[in-house]
Amino acid sequence: MGPARLLVLALTLGCAPGERGDDDDSDAGDAGGRDATVGVDAAPAGPCASDSDCDDGIVCTIDHCEQEACTHSPCTDCCDEGLGCIVGYGCGTAPQPCTTDDECGDDTRCTLDRCRDATECEHVPQEALCSSGEICLAALGCIPEPLSECVRDGDCFGDRPCLGTWRCVDEFGCQFVSVLDCDDGDPCTADECRDEEGGCVHGAPEEVCNGADDDCDDEVDEGFECMVGEDAPCVTACGSAGASACGPDCTLGECAPPEELCNDEDDDCDDEVDEGFQCSAGTAEDCATACGSTGSRTCLDDCSWDDCAPPDEVCNGVDDDCDGACDEGDECCAGEVRDCSLMGFDRGAAVCEDDCTGWDSSACSRCGDGTIDQGEECDGENLGGDDCTTVPGDFTSGELACGGDCRFDTGDCERWDPTGSYATDPDVAYSCADPGWGGPLVNFAFDSCAFAAAGGVLNVSCDSVPCQMTGFIDADRDFDVSCLLQGTCDESYALAGAFTDDDTWDATFTATFVGDCLDCVNQSDDLTGAR
Repeated sequence: MGPARLLVLALTLGCAPGERGDDDDSDAGDAGGRDATVGVDAAPAGPCASDSDCDDGIVCTIDHCEQEACTHSPCTDCCDEGLGCIVGYGCGTAPQPCTTDDECGDDTRCTLDRCRDATECEHVPQEALCSSGEICLAALGCIPEPLSECVRDGDCFGDRPCLGTWRCVDEFGCQFVSVLDCDDGDPCTADECRDEEGGCVHGAPEEVCNGADDDCDDEVDEGFECMVGEDAPCVTACGSAGASACGPDCTLGECAPPEELCNDEDDDCDDEVDEGFQCSAGTAEDCATACGSTGSRTCLDDCSWDDCAPPDEVCNGVDDDCDGACDEGDECCAGEVRDCSLMGFDRGAAVCEDDCTGWDSSACSRCGDGTIDQGEECDGENLGGDDCTTVPGDFTSGELACGGDCRFDTGDCERWDPTGSYATDPDVAYSCADPGWGGPLVNFAFDSCAFAAAGGVLNVSCDSVPCQMTGFIDADRDFDVSCLLQGTCDESYALAGAFTDDDTWDATFTATFVGDCLDCVNQSDDLTGAR
């Protein structure tokens, strides 16, 4: 047997059952041509041939076969006053207004919820979503398939009052009339329907997590861990004071750490302290003051730096405490220089001592007191052990004196004339001798030699026989010359030497016999230098 035909009845019918599907008034014509769906009264599958093929078993709908497809339009005057016809439901409260399908959910799993003509919701049953042997009612969901043949109303779920009101209708069998309404209007009762207790029961409600006083004891959500939307204090994993949010099931979530605070602690559990602030409260560091000294600053309680505080003044020649003065409170400023004349001296400059306690006057002097002070070369007869040969100027002799300004007076000091005559101290070296004679073969008596400037010529004349001695002087004034002496024997000697004092041109020469060893006796020759 196919699906049962259901007739949803209102308390007072506005139209007779025989009029369904044959109503040709304007309301029926305005229903439009929507595709037929499986509803409370499932029309035969496939295309329809006539309106009778489209009977949905709901008394307040107008069923048409249009272009071989069933349509079901609500009848505007088939329900009692105050009730409307809802496709898939039958007579009931006025349909919910809507503009989109999303506004029409009814929490019944076997209905197709949609917004009809963008004006009112309709809930079209889908029996395919129910189990075998069940049908779908928009008002009840999936229920056992009602009897298609009955004798009295009690045959129609008489033992299951919670399935609502049913009527036994000739030709149609058991037809759904209305949902059982268990609301007693008392907010402090739990209204529910229990078949085993004969229908509606009104017991004491249990408190549920919904932000309301369900059991009418003037308390909200008591017995639960928390109230939705409220936070509870907690201790985080890093020991800070966090907060747990109350979830929709009235249970507390994880302990969430707070934002980082300025308290030298890790508040937000990220293993960092006071991050995001300038500094950590109570810490200090060096800083540059406005006057360029090195001061210090302290991190305040709000984790911001205080002003850079200058240090105490110290003896260092600078303004440490930024008051515009250096080393104030001391006798003088480190490194400061003062003219000695301001301190009773004749000359010199006094310097502030390193500890700023006084002036170092060791560089000050009073000329004429016989004491050589700093800045003086001499004082009166006190020459400090110097003479003409020890003072600058290449002096070789003369009388050094001290001037009235305590400076050396070298007016009577003399210098060697590089182009003059200089005494020599020749050493004679010989290569042959008669041991029996007991003395040297040759005696030289060099009185003087004359030298020109560097690179010049050494000219020497002999007393008896003229002797030409020629040599060149290099940059270091070393020389190497030779001389041929004529006497009883012709003998050749080489004269060599070096200056021992570049300032005075003192020199030592060596005459070396370079000829053959001859039989000569005590031959001597005086050499006289000529300019």
